[in-house]
Amino acid sequence: MFLVIPFCHLMNDDSTKAIILQRGWYQGVKYMAGNKDNQIAPASMTKVMSGYVIADQIASGAISLDDNVLISEKAWKTGGSKMFIEAGKRVSVRDLLSGIIIQSGNDATVAMAEYVAGSEEGFVDFMNAYAMELGLSNTLFQNAVGWSDPDHFSSAKDLAHLTKSMINNFPEHYATYKDKEFTFMEKVIFLLIILNCVIVVIESEQSIYQQYKYYFDVSRYFFGVVFTIEYISRLIAVGQLTQFQGIKGRIKYIFSIWAIIDLIAILPLFLVGLNEGFLFRVLRGVRLFSLIRFGRFSVAIHNVTSAIYERKNELIFSFFISISLLFISSTVLYVVEGGAQPEAFGSILRSVWWAAAALTTVGYGDVYPITGIGKFFAILSAFFSIGIVALPAGILAGAFTEKFNKK
Repeated sequence: MFLVIPFCHLMNDDSTKAIILQRGWYQGVKYMAGNKDNQIAPASMTKVMSGYVIADQIASGAISLDDNVLISEKAWKTGGSKMFIEAGKRVSVRDLLSGIIIQSGNDATVAMAEYVAGSEEGFVDFMNAYAMELGLSNTLFQNAVGWSDPDHFSSAKDLAHLTKSMINNFPEHYATYKDKEFTFMEKVIFLLIILNCVIVVIESEQSIYQQYKYYFDVSRYFFGVVFTIEYISRLIAVGQLTQFQGIKGRIKYIFSIWAIIDLIAILPLFLVGLNEGFLFRVLRGVRLFSLIRFGRFSVAIHNVTSAIYERKNELIFSFFISISLLFISSTVLYVVEGGAQPEAFGSILRSVWWAAAALTTVGYGDVYPITGIGKFFAILSAFFSIGIVALPAGILAGAFTEKFNKK
């Protein structure tokens, strides 16, 4: 979420000083002070203009708040702050506009840019045209979300004037800018998830669990009840989104990946009477599924998964190479070591254990070649193992660097 304080408009026009406050729930408050006409990087405050363009398009009748927007893969892949929309799904303009304003959602911004102008580039032309119309003489946009660019700039005076125009021209949309509903409950859920997982880890030590069994059991019911209430609340509230309205929409939501993870996280509440044995350990393990729920809220996790998705073909190829080397090494060691160590290398399947440990550089040492030729091929496998680790690591490092450099 962002907030622009138009101090230079509260003062007389001859004033040369201005202050801008930019606020995000994960960033605190960022202060930028100086000459009102100094060029600054507007960052997410770019979305004030994006919102202005969208609001004007709604007012002119070109688009409607109830229109459903098909989310493109480009919008879904957009890094930075997220509304967490899914490619191929339809989301209403109303919901996307809220995502832009409340979450500062880059994905929602790109989706709306494509809907309004056919492309983000076309939307940027709209933004610059509106800037000229509003008399923002020290403003130029290169993208709709606020990515850093030498030719993407504004000034405190222009941003204040833009904000004032937003308030005066579209008060019905400006009211949404004060909404902070995504902040407090997220922090509460974060803390509860962490606390739940810490307790699960501690109670796995039987001596501690038996000593404080009553308190551990109470905590299990407490977290189960809280997460169940949260799950039901989400199920009710999700009907506000166009794609999940009605009974069919909610059923669709129940089978979405995040809803399934939420449900798995609360299952331990309903599995009572298990005090020992395998099923009890499974019960504990299931409770740790709540950790995965961080992905619902975390921009970083979404960026990681998006980066992996963008490099899926390269990663699949590297996985194929790894599997090929695994079975080649297993076969070679089976041929050269099988006679000397039939228990360890008597079949290709038996040799896979050694090959997996060697190629992943783990090297447990419980199985190893003893013949000269076997040791020679083991050395070759060790050299190849460097590539096994380095190839996917390099692919992912490049993808992550590209993704996070866009911020």
